[in-house]
Amino acid sequence: KVCKMSKNEQIKYEGKLISVPIEQTMHTVFIDILGPLPRTKNLNQYILIIVDGFSRYVWLYPLKDCKTRLIIDKMKQTFDNFSIPRIIVSDNASYFVSKEFKSYLFNNHIQHRRIAAYRANGNRSERYLREVNTSLRCYYSHDHTLWDTDLGLIQMSLNTARNSSTNSSAFQIMFYHPCNNALTNLWNIQDLVSHKLTSDQKTENLRRAVNNIKRSIAKNRRRDKYQFPRCNHPFKINKLVYIRTHFLSNKINKFSKKLAPRYIGPYKILYFISEGTVLVQNVNNLEDVRKLHIYDLKLA
Repeated sequence: KVCKMSKNEQIKYEGKLISVPIEQTMHTVFIDILGPLPRTKNLNQYILIIVDGFSRYVWLYPLKDCKTRLIIDKMKQTFDNFSIPRIIVSDNASYFVSKEFKSYLFNNHIQHRRIAAYRANGNRSERYLREVNTSLRCYYSHDHTLWDTDLGLIQMSLNTARNSSTNSSAFQIMFYHPCNNALTNLWNIQDLVSHKLTSDQKTENLRRAVNNIKRSIAKNRRRDKYQFPRCNHPFKINKLVYIRTHFLSNKINKFSKKLAPRYIGPYKILYFISEGTVLVQNVNNLEDVRKLHIYDLKLA
């Protein structure tokens, strides 16, 4: 038992790629927080990112603190202008699972779906957080306290870039016309090219975007990480497993994560939420129930 919990698993299972294409703007929204970052002159330290699941349209909001109240204020600001979504996807951070956050979602009849712990792949906003981080690193490497000065331009660059899944920009899917900027206004480019679309053309563009998304999902399912043997996992309901640990070193307590066990347990698999996400229960403490990805499991 000690040896099993101390050794790394040789094969890390991914399970099959289960991704249902979203076919409507503002149906499903992904949210996350980037930070803490260096405090700016406006006292901001965090960035709230909101991503529309269909169009990939992004909203970026600087925050002084990642408190639930501030997050809800920015969400309301977005939803008041673009409509309330049916589903919100987030991680398990305290500000996304607080009573205040749950109450806001309940009052607006919004479904809350939380991804498995330590598995950010299910949150689409994670990729955009990496893009934002890269942009901030490029533009503000000389002064880290200025990152919130042109956050709107970074948002515009993300929304006007062509997305490989939809084969269009997020702005065009959301508003049916190209985005204006300082140069297009200066040169009157929009006056030279007509972008007026009929209702039939708008419908056709949305249909084409949905088909592009479906083709992208089908292509991703053929990636090596979702093929045999990594997709054919051995986990079944009621089987005993060990779960991967995520300890942090503590110098004061003379604790090193390098010497800590890689897995703890045993836990029993209660239920498969999806192809790759399970509910497990500690056999020695029945109140210890966790939602995990099979990537973090190992047969006992």
